[in-house]
Amino acid sequence: MKLGVITDIHNNLTALRAVVEQLNQMECDKIICCGDIIGIGPYPEETVQYIMQIPNLIAVRGNHEKYLLEGMPTEYPNEENMGLEEMQHHKWEHNLLSRKSIDFLESLPYKINVSYEGFNISIMHYCMDYDGYYKANPSNDNLKKCLQM
Repeated sequence: MKLGVITDIHNNLTALRAVVEQLNQMECDKIICCGDIIGIGPYPEETVQYIMQIPNLIAVRGNHEKYLLEGMPTEYPNEENMGLEEMQHHKWEHNLLSRKSIDFLESLPYKINVSYEGFNISIMHYCMDYDGYYKANPSNDNLKKCLQM
């Protein structure tokens, strides 16, 4: 089984289309999206609508989906190191999303564990604990530490 992996799309619809086309040419059985479908780029609605049409997609939320669905900082400075202009950009971008796109993003979990051909795979945007909080700069230099995450 061939798995294709994409991540950090950030509304770059042109790049997303090109990469998915490549993965289809490679005959990937599934495409895994590790989050940050939205954020930064200018085409949030078009990007989400496109990704929703990918057959056999497995996707999780990233921190940019979290900003939409659970809120983002409202003051500066903040723990996300997000500046005022960036916060305004996110608000603009969020207003471009349809209810259908928001519902899709809301349906995505933070983490999915899957098994393929005898391998167990954890899919997530960034290393996080079991409560859905991102862990800063984890060091998993052995299996025991990795399994504790």
